[in-house]
Amino acid sequence: MRLFVLTLISLMYLFITYAIANKLQRIFQPERPFWAISFLHLFFLLCSLTTIAAFLIENVNWGLLGTFGMYWFGLICVSSLIFFVIDSLIWIFGHIGTSNISEKGKLLIGIGSIVLIVCCFIYGMVSANRIVHTTYEVKIEKQSTLDSLKIVMFSDLHLGYVNGQERVDRIVEQINQLQPDIVLIAGDFFDGNLQAISNPNQLIESFQQLSSTYGNYLILGNHDAGDTFLQMLSFIQDAGIEILSDEAILIDEAFYLIGRKDLSPIGYQGTMPRADLSDLVSPEMASYPVIVMDHQPSPLSDYQEVDLILSGHTHQGQLFPFNLVTKAFYEIDYGHLQAVSGEQIIVSSGVGTWGPPLRLGTASEIVTINVTFD
Repeated sequence: MRLFVLTLISLMYLFITYAIANKLQRIFQPERPFWAISFLHLFFLLCSLTTIAAFLIENVNWGLLGTFGMYWFGLICVSSLIFFVIDSLIWIFGHIGTSNISEKGKLLIGIGSIVLIVCCFIYGMVSANRIVHTTYEVKIEKQSTLDSLKIVMFSDLHLGYVNGQERVDRIVEQINQLQPDIVLIAGDFFDGNLQAISNPNQLIESFQQLSSTYGNYLILGNHDAGDTFLQMLSFIQDAGIEILSDEAILIDEAFYLIGRKDLSPIGYQGTMPRADLSDLVSPEMASYPVIVMDHQPSPLSDYQEVDLILSGHTHQGQLFPFNLVTKAFYEIDYGHLQAVSGEQIIVSSGVGTWGPPLRLGTASEIVTINVTFD
């Protein structure tokens, strides 16, 4: 079934690529039959095969071809969006207007579309590369041996062809400057293929520099899975990061931290099924603040036994208009929400990107959560 779905998605991607190449061809050669194959079509399809290879073939490092495939995917996404919007507007105004667009007008619109695609693509790359800092003030109505707790959290790094050494060094440096009490990593540390990382030992050394009072903890996301899953676990452990997989630990006799398995991993992620939250929350936790990391945000009604939930996964849509989709699909796809019964959830847009290394209308972020207890 999984192979069927992946094949179907790949064929759709190739069809969209062909359609974009056809659109570009007809901008400059409008008299050319829509079915005619040109060098441009073949070039576009060949480039798209690098994206498919980078996504589907694990245990292989495609190097520059894999990196190119991710950026090409971004270019196809932006092109699809721009051409769809402009063609829709032309269709609408063509049906409500009284005049047809001249051939010269169509050429100018086509050139303008290409310019807009290039501008959005460049802006998306710059926006994705920039890391912002977001701060939340959270009050938990329980007593603790601590007066306050400074959590620094990030999610969705997606280590792979695009997000590598330079980004990790920036993340580690910026987190250490914040002097956190604890560092929490809310899943999708990898992009589904450890072999896509060209310098794992150097990255491990960088993560070993991550400093906090109570340690660094990680949960697995849906992309932290696949043929290289066991190697991923070794990487994380060598980096000095503790994995919580349906586990609860008491930290400094002050608060409980629970890390959940992912709801729907993409590929192999061990043989144990995800536990119910009720199986992880014991009676002795009732008098302690309880913080949960769960990669995919669920409705707050699922977390009535805990105080604070930290999630990622959504990327806040990453590219407009997908932020509208995630906003409609999740109770909260980004930000901070508190239920009437007291439990709170914070969802991050992630510090990296999946697929297209672009962001339009969203930001890559590191999150600081200043928790006070009462």
